This record gives sequence, structure tokens and C-alpha cells, in this order.
Amino acid sequence: MDSRNGRNGQPAVREPAPAPPGNFVTAAGTRLHVVRRGEGPPVVYVHGAKGSVYDFTLSVGDRIAQKYTAVAIDRPGSGFSGRPPGGDASPQAQAGLLRAAATALGLEKPLLGGHSLAAAVALAWALDAP
Repeated sequence: MDSRNGRNGQPAVREPAPAPPGNFVTAAGTRLHVVRRGEGPPVVYVHGAKGSVYDFTLSVGDRIAQKYTAVAIDRPGSGFSGRPPGGDASPQAQAGLLRAAATALGLEKPLLGGHSLAAAVALAWALDAP
């Protein structure tokens, strides 16, 4: 296979990967990327399929952070987060990891927001830990 897929048959130039906008927390052996802003009652946002924390930080994140502790977490295996050992990607497994991350961050009884696929993850979290 020829790696010359740039202009005029020249090798393609790879741009450096962007730096993560947040920090990391390890939950049940999985490194999860978290963006945290603001002060107040906690609100946790979880993005849908093919998304990342940018879905939150580039839209309503700053506005929510005016009154709340606004936290966006990249789902396991998405964005800047690692994949869990064993590879279980079910909504229940993801909810367990995100809940463990929230606990590690000191968030108690956060409000949950889940977009698209993450609505199932937020529901699994709420059913397991109302």
C-alpha cells in the first residue's frame, strides 16, 4: 500500500493530535477523560455515539457552569478515554465506569444528561443508583 495520498503524490502530512481539554480519572482500571467547570450542584453530561466532551464544552457547558459544577466525560473508548479491560461496551458497563469516575471526582447525586446513545447509559446509571 502506498502512503502517498497527499497532493501531487507527496506523502500525506499528519497533523499532531489535539491536546485533551480536560483531565483524567481512573475508574475500575479505565482511564477516563473529564472536563470540569464551575461550582454548585453537579451536572454530568455524557455524549452520544461518535461524540466527545466537545459536544458539551462547545455548546452549553459554559452556561451550565455558571450555576453548577458542569462535568463532561468521554464515554469509555471514545474521545480521549481509554477502553475498559475486557471490552464490555454495554450501557450498563459504561454507566458503572462513569459512576465510579463521578465518585472519584467527589460528585454526589449528580443530575445526568445523556445525548443520543448516552441516554441509555444515563438511564442505566439512574436505574442502578437512583
